[in-house]
Amino acid sequence: MTTASLAIIVLWITKHRSGVVLNMTTAEWISRVHQAGSVVITVARHKTGDKEPATVVVEQETEELLAR
Repeated sequence: MTTASLAIIVLWITKHRSGVVLNMTTAEWISRVHQAGSVVITVARHKTGDKEPATVVVEQETEELLAR
């Protein structure tokens, strides 16, 4: 239940399709980058991932929830 809620929060904030959050790997999460109070996660595998990876940007508060 909590995992689904966090996925919905990330989708709502970032306006990405569900495949971006569902296909985010542990390696992509570990290689996230902190920039100016935000966290940038690059997700390669999603609907149009063959053209360009998706960039997910969330605030540090959301990152803390995801890190749990």
